[in-house]
Amino acid sequence: MLYLGQGLQIGRFWVPTDDRGFADTGPIENHVLVFPALPVEIRYSRRERMVAEPMLAMCYNRGCEYQRRALNPRGDLCWWIAYEDALLARTTGAAEQQPFRHRRVPVPRDAFLVMRAIITELASGSKPDQLQVEDCAWWLMGRCLDTRRGLPRSNRQQERAVERARMFVAEHFRESISLSDIARTACISPFHLSRLFHRTVGRRLHQYLVDLRLRESVREITHSSRSLTEIGLDLGFSSPSHFSSTFSNRFGMPPNHLRKHRWARRMLEDPRNFLKA
Repeated sequence: MLYLGQGLQIGRFWVPTDDRGFADTGPIENHVLVFPALPVEIRYSRRERMVAEPMLAMCYNRGCEYQRRALNPRGDLCWWIAYEDALLARTTGAAEQQPFRHRRVPVPRDAFLVMRAIITELASGSKPDQLQVEDCAWWLMGRCLDTRRGLPRSNRQQERAVERARMFVAEHFRESISLSDIARTACISPFHLSRLFHRTVGRRLHQYLVDLRLRESVREITHSSRSLTEIGLDLGFSSPSHFSSTFSNRFGMPPNHLRKHRWARRMLEDPRNFLKA
């Protein structure tokens, strides 16, 4: 537990792959919005499988049960926010018992960086302003829910094809992969996959792959001592300058800014300190 306040809690969760309870999680104790740091397969039933990864926030109602399969050797690592029942229900317009209507929602780049800023500040041992933390936590909820409303509907067969593509990219995003590789796994032609993925997810597969790599780089920059050059090359960027320019274009700041603790405080004060319009 990193934060306990009025109407919400914030925490960190990690389960290694060798944990006896890794596959079977048991029922969820609270209504939580979960921000995955490592990709993992979530299975609600034999037919309903999906990938949890840093491009998405998972929405769990209390009592939800699922099984998981590791897609990363480090296991399942995530950060979560648990919201008070009545307040969450009023936000989503649903019943208190089932306030989340969707299994997951996209996390836009501004929400992703604000979430990382909250976690960085809380994990540092400092005491950020209570109003600031709670304001940002509820803003995150609204920002993520807003992105879900704009997604087009797809039929079940199309959803499965896109999910298989997501799963493959999440498992192999550090490697050099081709559209044909992904299409074979998704059981669909490269032509149809390219069009379907863009229409369903809202971005092209290459953009999705790059964004996944960049979000992993944020975690490594803020939680490891590895050099920026090593991180960028390990994630598939062709050179340090390629990594730095891509990172700056996407997040509005160079990667070395994340090595400075004050970036998180400034992000919480006003995301426009860094993010480009």
